[in-house]
Amino acid sequence: MLSLQRSIIALNEFLTLGITQEIVDSAPTFKDAYKLFRDWMARHNLGDNGYRYAFVTDGSITSKGRLEDNWFHFQSDFEVIPHDCRSFINIKRIFEQRVMKLVKGNGQSGIQNMLSHYNLSFKGQKHCGLDDAINIARLCIKLMQDKIELRINQKMTRRRDKNENRRLDELAKSERTDASDYHIWHKRLPLKLRHVTRDEFLSEEYLDCDSCDETDD
Repeated sequence: MLSLQRSIIALNEFLTLGITQEIVDSAPTFKDAYKLFRDWMARHNLGDNGYRYAFVTDGSITSKGRLEDNWFHFQSDFEVIPHDCRSFINIKRIFEQRVMKLVKGNGQSGIQNMLSHYNLSFKGQKHCGLDDAINIARLCIKLMQDKIELRINQKMTRRRDKNENRRLDELAKSERTDASDYHIWHKRLPLKLRHVTRDEFLSEEYLDCDSCDETDD
């Protein structure tokens, strides 16, 4: 189940990707889209005592940054990011570790570069959430056919460094390449990413939640 979420701001005319402002305005809010998503999961017995599942993304920024940004924007509607949304399979990381390093700067997205390795072309429109998800699923199938293990390999945890904001303020004043508004925004989000080792995955140690207390002192 995939749904277009209503944008907080108007669409940038240069980044419409075939999506009109009218489509966005009529789409559900993040809160409603999330409820629809959970209803869809329940109908397919995903979670609780049903089938096991994992979220798959083609990179860490997509899953963490966008989810966390939306979650805390609608903080009045939600208490904390659900535990099962904090860990995921970063397929790009697995591909680069087990298959090959991805070429950057060739005008192709990460998904396109991974598909090219299997002589596959991207189906649909780049950066459209539904089409991205379909193509990520195609990559999952190819990796599993090659007997490459797909497992949880990243999770979100609470930032515990109280001096982080001061360092980010200093970074914002510099001219470093990682001092853009986007990089600073991403670094200021309450949660950070860490890698999940294979041992942590097999023992399910990664499920020990050390990030559900972001409102605590």
